[in-house]
Amino acid sequence: MIEDIEAMFLPRFAEAARTRLANATAATEKRDPAALAAVVRDMHSIAGEAGLLGLREVVPLALDGEARAKRLSTERSDQAAAAMTETIRALEAIVEGLAKKA
Repeated sequence: MIEDIEAMFLPRFAEAARTRLANATAATEKRDPAALAAVVRDMHSIAGEAGLLGLREVVPLALDGEARAKRLSTERSDQAAAAMTETIRALEAIVEGLAKKA
């Protein structure tokens, strides 16, 4: 049963996460507060969906991404942008691994 759920929802999760992470990359590069507000919501969504799917390695990274996006939206420093990019890259690597399994 769990395998059936994963087979159905893991590809959808991976596709949505890829889109959200691409948007996060663009928003981080631009340091646009409005776009970063959307990234905060997207990271929260990634964490929630990952939690529902039992993807324990994704949840803390996505929550970290949410916090880093909030920080970047107010601070807009190179250090905050680098930290956000680091989190995005880590999530991308995990999502790609999950997509291969799907």
